[in-house]
Amino acid sequence: MPKLNFNPQDHPDLTYQDAFFMPVNAIEQKVMDGISEDEVSQLKKLKTELVQASVELKLEAHRKYFAEVIRLSALHNISSGLSRDKVDFSPADGLGNTTPVVSSNMNRVTGKRMAEVMARMGGAAAIPQDKSNEELKKIAKYLESRTQYPTPITVTPDTSVKQLAEFMDKRVTSTAVVVDDDGRFLGVVDQSKIPSSQDKDRSIKQYIRKDSVVTEEEGISPIDAARLMVSENNPLLPILRSDETVAGAYTKKEAAYAHRYKPFEGVNGGLAFVPTIGALNNNPLERLRYAISLGARGVVFDTANLDQEIAAYDHILQAREYIENEVDRDVTIVAGNVVTRDAVRRAISSGADIVKVGIGPGAMCSTRRETGVGRPQFSAVMDCGEEAQKYGKNIWADGGIVDPRDSALALAYSSQVMLGTILAPTAESATDLYKDDEGRTYAINTGMAARQSSELRNGSTENDRSFIRNILGHRSEGVESRVYQKPGMQSAADIVHHMMDGVTSAVTYSGELDMPGFKERARIGIQMASGYQEGLPK
Repeated sequence: MPKLNFNPQDHPDLTYQDAFFMPVNAIEQKVMDGISEDEVSQLKKLKTELVQASVELKLEAHRKYFAEVIRLSALHNISSGLSRDKVDFSPADGLGNTTPVVSSNMNRVTGKRMAEVMARMGGAAAIPQDKSNEELKKIAKYLESRTQYPTPITVTPDTSVKQLAEFMDKRVTSTAVVVDDDGRFLGVVDQSKIPSSQDKDRSIKQYIRKDSVVTEEEGISPIDAARLMVSENNPLLPILRSDETVAGAYTKKEAAYAHRYKPFEGVNGGLAFVPTIGALNNNPLERLRYAISLGARGVVFDTANLDQEIAAYDHILQAREYIENEVDRDVTIVAGNVVTRDAVRRAISSGADIVKVGIGPGAMCSTRRETGVGRPQFSAVMDCGEEAQKYGKNIWADGGIVDPRDSALALAYSSQVMLGTILAPTAESATDLYKDDEGRTYAINTGMAARQSSELRNGSTENDRSFIRNILGHRSEGVESRVYQKPGMQSAADIVHHMMDGVTSAVTYSGELDMPGFKERARIGIQMASGYQEGLPK
């Protein structure tokens, strides 16, 4: 666990804004590790002289000692410099993904497109528990069928201008791939090049381009694809199979991301599938069996407060027994949400591999305001992360992540962070995007404990409780509000990269190149509100 320059018992209610990392450079220890025993003895002797030197001689002794450190470093080619490109941020919690970011199981955030882009970036997507079995199956089959290349919008020559505009809504590119009835490549069409005065019911035939379009065969590497698009000034590179059908397509950014991030692969090929199950559902084991039959790499047992009913723990125990006795592969169990050490122990004892931590920190969550229940997130993550480590298990930090610094602080104690609201206004989210009067893009997001989500969840359930709720109104511990798209953050991939870019720097500032080392080496302090404000751009 990280080293703290404060007593956490004196500060039990910290948010991410209250904490910061101290930079760490272990150059002296690295030199010690790379030199001979005689040289170590000589260096220690100089260190002793430094400690014992009088005030008048202290500076000279320090110069002498550090000059020897530098000399030995050069002699043995020892460098304390760390390359950000070499940082390995793979989670060590057994799920199998390579980037420690999970999209939240929120109805307006995670659907099949979010699951695809998250998996391509090496992350995971928690498919919401409100999906029907049929919807779950469609998502699983969609992900299973995804190849190594991103999925472009494909249209036919008979597609109307109006239909093209609808298809290209919520896309990071304005270019679609045109195919014939057998799926063979015919060219591309750029919606932005079609005059606004064009009859919307006419077909796109006259705007299809092929002669000037550069394509590539399957097998091209992401870096070569990116170089080709830059050299040819192509916004989109269709990837074709030998029979001229479309295998996928890259934008420049997608190719760059594919070069840097390793995808989270599925059990049955394609991309991975991680569904959510209501921890207090009447028959979660049936849902678990179905999810595993679809190829789930892991399952998330979710409820607002896992620790409030023993039934939730019983369901996790049943799931663990079923997986161990009936399933011939590993299936990771994630369970939450909790904020206390006791709840972490109970979840792990019931069979959870990973415990989801957070009650009330999310942007769409009003639990603390409505009930007074919850806990400041960083303190919850610190305590729960330490407790899980005692048993060789991990936690996910769920809620309150706004900036890369929040992700880095959370990952000092957790194996992964969950993102929700910040992903809502992206092209791949499971909700519509709108423009305000100033032309800014936004989404309407809803918390999973909000009245709207509760009504959706109970809409098809006919029992006395649901009947009365429909009359009196559903209990709400969440809000619905506008969430604006950040500049340069059109895609969920942009946000994941932005987060991991910050985490990468935090790891190297702490003198490490991987997450286990980061967790051990990091030094964390606390600051006043003025300290946080000082660090913000002016």
